Amino acid sequence: MGPIMPFFPALSARAFSVHRRPAALAIFLAVAGLAEAQAPVPDEDAASRPSVDINAEYRRRFQALDPLDIEGHYQLAEWCELQQDYRLLRRQALYVLKLDRNHVDAARLLEYAERKRQAADPTAVPGEFLTDAQIQRLRFAELLESAQPSGPRRGSGRSSRRGEFSGPPRESCRVRFEPGVLQEFLEVVAGRPGFASVEDRRRFMDLPAVQQLQQIRYHTGDRFASRIEIAGDPWVFAEFKSLHPMIMRNCGNAECHGAPVAPAFRLRSAPSGRGSAGAAAAMYTNFLVLSRASSGNRKLIDRDNPPASLLLEYGLPAQAAGTRHPVRIEPMFPKGFDDLKYQQTLAWIDALNRFPIRTGVALPDAPEPPPAGTGIGRLPATQPAGTMPAP
Repeated sequence: MGPIMPFFPALSARAFSVHRRPAALAIFLAVAGLAEAQAPVPDEDAASRPSVDINAEYRRRFQALDPLDIEGHYQLAEWCELQQDYRLLRRQALYVLKLDRNHVDAARLLEYAERKRQAADPTAVPGEFLTDAQIQRLRFAELLESAQPSGPRRGSGRSSRRGEFSGPPRESCRVRFEPGVLQEFLEVVAGRPGFASVEDRRRFMDLPAVQQLQQIRYHTGDRFASRIEIAGDPWVFAEFKSLHPMIMRNCGNAECHGAPVAPAFRLRSAPSGRGSAGAAAAMYTNFLVLSRASSGNRKLIDRDNPPASLLLEYGLPAQAAGTRHPVRIEPMFPKGFDDLKYQQTLAWIDALNRFPIRTGVALPDAPEPPPAGTGIGRLPATQPAGTMPAP
């Protein structure tokens, strides 16, 4: 971080528009000379200053400005650039562009800030990886149901293409409710079957938190979603985490769907320097991409007819696949239908909710599809698309 500068209009190290502000330049030079003569010598290295100093000084300067002072706010953006705080620079440049969308210099500063942020952290690229808030919405939508929808799916059971139905897996992730959520839910469902008596309500309150969440979502859709935190991976993502390395080796390499400009869809490798958080962001992002990818009228992950999923078909040996991959590739399931990874992937797809609640989560290359069903369980979601606040 650079040093906190004295409170005077700042000179941009990149592009100070002399032709636009000759008077400002003269004042700056005069004041700068005075400051240089009178200011004490800093007693600490610029890089050692804590970032909280920058944030506090930025807030002070921002609050001192007239909200409609375009020039003042642009100079504050230049000050952010001198501090090398590209997060604040981006924020301030956007503010100037809201005041004047044709402000060329602010647009250049915004572009510069984006380049710097992206170079420092690939996850800062808009739409590259899901945010924590988006991941939370996915967890809520993909949490398994406590009771399966009525009517079998086309295709197979949960253990293999010709296997036997082995029953749904159980959820065991950690869940935290904001104060008052459980009581408000009971008020909403009061009088419904299973919630009519005092004993019914007591039985609900004694359930493990994850089962309470399953009941809340089953009966009220996403009504309480923003007030519930799922602190661990639901079963769908815990299972996908074990399949993810195989998918990345076979589909996410640089010669296939891991290339910067990949055909059909693009999978993300975990960003460097982010540890487990980066790996989780890549895993959840790739789940979203795979779950929404399609070829014609065929889906990569077909929730309604799991064996028809192109993720499975393309991974089979050519002689066993009903639909072959457009290009010759090494099979992901070399043993065909008897391959344990094929059976695990099929069982995982078969366990997915058929009509997950719409979340508003989308990426530029993975938009949310239009409504296709009735929501979780037998009841429709409480509100249409866009129910959850946009990320």
